[in-house]
Amino acid sequence: MGVLLAIVSTLVSLCLLLGAEGWLRWLDPTPPDAIYEQFLEQSRKYLEPCAALTRLDRSARDRPRVVVIGESSGELVGDALKRLEHAGAAVQIANCAQGGSAFLTLTERFDEVIAARPEAIIIVFGHNYDFEAPLTGWQIRIQYLRLHSKLMSKLMTWAGGGPPRLPLRVANDLAPFEAFLRRAAIASREQKVRLVFSTMASNYLYPPIQDAQASPALYAARLQRMRDAAPGARQLAQVVAAGADGG
Repeated sequence: MGVLLAIVSTLVSLCLLLGAEGWLRWLDPTPPDAIYEQFLEQSRKYLEPCAALTRLDRSARDRPRVVVIGESSGELVGDALKRLEHAGAAVQIANCAQGGSAFLTLTERFDEVIAARPEAIIIVFGHNYDFEAPLTGWQIRIQYLRLHSKLMSKLMTWAGGGPPRLPLRVANDLAPFEAFLRRAAIASREQKVRLVFSTMASNYLYPPIQDAQASPALYAARLQRMRDAAPGARQLAQVVAAGADGG
């Protein structure tokens, strides 16, 4: 009898929840925010290991392994270096930089990369330092549910969770960045890994969202830069490869 009552109670609860969800969707048929959904999907990718690291060949000593980490500018540098590798440059490139990534992602990615002990690491970061959007795996799953459920969204708003948000601007404090740079330099020296820094100016007025609708002009410019091989990247590849060969 108790089991039957529990089953009936569960079914009634599910019917009430589904009814409330349907009623709220009827009152507010607005579709999910596509830009925020893209942000959540990108945030999920930040948590994944860099697959490009596994494709580097440690035994190919005549082709030094160079890993790029950072934000969108680092991604562009990595793309340009990758094209040079495909054109026959004596270097192996792993592009682990990710557009839109925040400072927390950078520090975690560095720890992952230094453990692989490549011949060189290139860090390109700074644009997104003044924005904070660290999401753990369970936070992303909750936000996905909230995005696609009117009932969940209402309950979280009533509970004081506020509306879903894109990356927030934070107080400008360079001390954590400086501490990370020092830590990265010490770790690289201990592992005998060549380290290249490029600290970019803060992109203070434009949140790190990779979306064509958010800013068509910036998005188009980014695609153009990705299509055109940068001469500076070619020189950087030559310098890094030469330095790695020289120990």
